[in-house]
Amino acid sequence: MRTFILATMILTLLAGLALAQDQIQPRPLKDQPEVTTDKAMSTEDIDNALRNNELRLAKNEEMNTRLATEQTTVAQLVTELEAAVTTSDRRAIQLRIQEAKQQTMVDLLAIQLKYARLGNHDEQAQLLEERIARLEEGLDRPQTPSTTLRSNRSSSQDGR
Repeated sequence: MRTFILATMILTLLAGLALAQDQIQPRPLKDQPEVTTDKAMSTEDIDNALRNNELRLAKNEEMNTRLATEQTTVAQLVTELEAAVTTSDRRAIQLRIQEAKQQTMVDLLAIQLKYARLGNHDEQAQLLEERIARLEEGLDRPQTPSTTLRSNRSSSQDGR
């Protein structure tokens, strides 16, 4: 009895798949409506699209190269970090890793800026310039969190 039920379920499943496949098959081309566009692409539009695609590919390649460089740098610094003996050496290497990552961010934005200008994307270029300026301003600040912590403690003690 179990064999009969199992065989019936398998046959039903196969029949369902066969019916579903008939329904999924595309209609013949003669029955499909014609696709029309209101505006055909001009040669200039096609040239712009090709140029934008070439710029995008070049930008991506340049960004990937920069990211690979960062990975190599950070890997070397991590190796140094693992070999560091003193806390001050470890802290200095950690700061170098942080600076390398921040510089990579600035470099990636600069690459995007370059290609935004090449593609005549003025609004995007302006936004990227502003972002780079903010990041570089942050990079120019001294990295002394312990000083900041001490100054916060002293100001909170003064307020007692």
